[in-house]
Amino acid sequence: MLPEVVWSLPPLRTFNLHASLLPNYRGAAPINWAIINGEKNSGVSTFYIDDKIDSGGLLMQASIQLTSNETVDTLHDKLAKIGSELICQTVMGLAEGSLSEKQQQLTGLEKLAPKLNNKNVSIDWDLSLKQIESHIRGLNPHPGARTSLTYKNKTEVMKALIIF
Repeated sequence: MLPEVVWSLPPLRTFNLHASLLPNYRGAAPINWAIINGEKNSGVSTFYIDDKIDSGGLLMQASIQLTSNETVDTLHDKLAKIGSELICQTVMGLAEGSLSEKQQQLTGLEKLAPKLNNKNVSIDWDLSLKQIESHIRGLNPHPGARTSLTYKNKTEVMKALIIF
């Protein structure tokens, strides 16, 4: 996170592009978690930076529908394209004075996008097949969903990928 001394310098404030439809999926891995959670759509948001993570006033948003075989790479590339367009629109709107920020409306039902770690990349085989598939796609290709197999007192960790 940028220190306030940096983001408070510009006279028109500092904005950021986030790969989710805020306030949903605040955090480090919004693309992954949108796929893991089986979302039907995702998007990008521009917002003013403040002293909390991904919580500043919203400027603009653009959304897209996810396909049934979406992976981190495919969604990243789609969001990069619409995100670059949204950044240009946001800069123009701020320069013209035609944008006003809207505070993020919290309902308490927002989904978060925490950092990925060894625990949350592990496949939970008690989930439904659809949830397992979404989990694997949401970590494909990086960092990869993991599972382990123990045989004759030796445990091997394996990375699961879905190739289309």
